[in-house]
Amino acid sequence: MKLLRLSAAIALGLSVAAAAQAADEVAAVIAKARAYLGSDEALDRIKAVRYIGTLEGTDATGKVLKGKLDVTFQSPNRMLQVMAFADRIETTGLDDFTSWFLEQKSANPAQYRFAARGLDAVTHARASVWENLAYYKGIESVGGRVEDAGTVTLDGKPAHKLIFRHGEKISFARWFAPATGQLLLTETEDGTAIREEGEMPVAGVRFPKKTINTPKSGSGSLVIIFDKVIINEPLSEKSFAPQLSPPSATSLQDALKLPKLGTDLAPARN
Repeated sequence: MKLLRLSAAIALGLSVAAAAQAADEVAAVIAKARAYLGSDEALDRIKAVRYIGTLEGTDATGKVLKGKLDVTFQSPNRMLQVMAFADRIETTGLDDFTSWFLEQKSANPAQYRFAARGLDAVTHARASVWENLAYYKGIESVGGRVEDAGTVTLDGKPAHKLIFRHGEKISFARWFAPATGQLLLTETEDGTAIREEGEMPVAGVRFPKKTINTPKSGSGSLVIIFDKVIINEPLSEKSFAPQLSPPSATSLQDALKLPKLGTDLAPARN
């Protein structure tokens, strides 16, 4: 019996040591990835980031999508995203545990559809805010975890793969260059691949100039080119609350410099 207890103790000790080593490896990969983007001081200082740019691509049916994007992520758990197309304006908001979607005709924003978003959408939006502000650090503080998938091959070269899990339904798999910590690829739980190209340095932090989003099916894609990145220019809390009184046509068009307006209004999505 003593021998069995001793064997169990040794096995437990080895297991704990292996877990500690794995945690150290994950921490080292994250530290290198953060260092590639900027110093810890510069990254930890970011409490809000706003991306302004253009988007172009195709949907699953081959229809061309072209518009303007203005999205803000703000701590804690707030997001406001506006996508303006020729025929419509889509606004998605997150205010802590409340998320909503507003779709308006560009020609007449007083004609609109509003929908509260469900729990899955809220959870995903909260995960997106963390992913855009934490820079890989401290997912455990929001109830998530990091899985180490080890060194794998990506595009014929070695890469270290980490999976950031926000519960069981939401994940962001990320491949990093072992030597530099550069992010090479992100893949979401639905198989959408996101690659970054170029860089835009702002306040000592590297931000991407372009992202290329490709769904798992290969049908449809979306390219976002960022014209400007603004950090720590927080919006008022009211901006993230459900917009039950849509803004006027004049203010929207002045703010987003909309192209020639169309007519069709697509159904609202949850």
